[in-house]
Amino acid sequence: MKCEEGGRKRRGLAEWLKSRGGTVTFREFMQAALYDPQQGYYSTTIRDVGAAGDFSTSSTIHPVLAQAVAHWILETAPRLFSWGQGLNLIEVGAGNGAMARDVLKALPWRSRWHARLHLVEESPAFRALQQQRLRGWQVTWHDSLKEALAACHGRALIYSNELVDAFPCNLFERRGGIWREVGLMAGDDWVRECLMDIPPNLTAPEQFSIWEAWVAVEEGQRAAIHDSYREWLGAWSGQLEAGAVLTIDYGAGAEDLCRGRPSGAVRAYFQHQVLEDKAVYQRFGLQDLTADVNFTDLERWGGQAGWSTEFYVNQAEFIRSRVSTAASTIEDMLRIRQLTEEHGAGGSFKVLCQSRGLAAKQFSC
Repeated sequence: MKCEEGGRKRRGLAEWLKSRGGTVTFREFMQAALYDPQQGYYSTTIRDVGAAGDFSTSSTIHPVLAQAVAHWILETAPRLFSWGQGLNLIEVGAGNGAMARDVLKALPWRSRWHARLHLVEESPAFRALQQQRLRGWQVTWHDSLKEALAACHGRALIYSNELVDAFPCNLFERRGGIWREVGLMAGDDWVRECLMDIPPNLTAPEQFSIWEAWVAVEEGQRAAIHDSYREWLGAWSGQLEAGAVLTIDYGAGAEDLCRGRPSGAVRAYFQHQVLEDKAVYQRFGLQDLTADVNFTDLERWGGQAGWSTEFYVNQAEFIRSRVSTAASTIEDMLRIRQLTEEHGAGGSFKVLCQSRGLAAKQFSC
């Protein structure tokens, strides 16, 4: 099926599949659905995040998470930067710019004066939103993290919110006692899933924790691996000479991910509706796609890059240990509670901090 969007003719999923030879992996589908230059969701469709978009993030609900990130910056910066040095901050995938703005606003004026915020953004739509929201602030945009790190001379505090889940993932299903990779195939008038042999580069236990943690799972269980994130990490991690990386996203450790989610936690978002199973293939290029993050893998990959884990907590603990959650209005109270409830976003979102080359001594800043 084809549809018209903004005067452009969009290819339907079946047509796109046929142009790729008729069969692709789930990762290839997700890559095109989100990032295809002509019709990918992040490249051409998305207009905003929050009430006006297809989904909301914690940073669009209330600034309390950004305030906690600002506190993390203040507690970590003295271990990396001397007084009077520029405070190099990098946010990757800043969405509509709400968190970047709120982080800067939450910093004391002296720290804000020394801060140099670098945003890494590939989406033209998001970059336009960020430039509008951050007009008047001292911000530099970059196309890649390697470029941003070069501008910071390899020393920076890097943070992201709901970044990893947007990386295209490889999807696997357990059948006949073995894992096989999920793909898509197209015929004359149909599109359906298929199971494919896993290539050797995706079966190394030292790279992916599910091969160790998920030996005895039920038939039909699915699992996602963000191998594209691992590849992206490897492309720039060597350039971080000293600094810290704060990753905020929804997910869990390897052993907890499969519990209660036989479909593998791959979802789509369209007009604030959560869509699962076959619905993720609808509206090719017109809806967001995402998968839960395996934080065991993130810790492992950071360790392979020479990073140490400073802490791994849920979002509720990260916020409550750094900022006051007292609210002045009922609306504020409800929004903060939404982000800090242990049985809601406060528990399902995790915060991982990894570092390299940070001083142990605390300097006065």
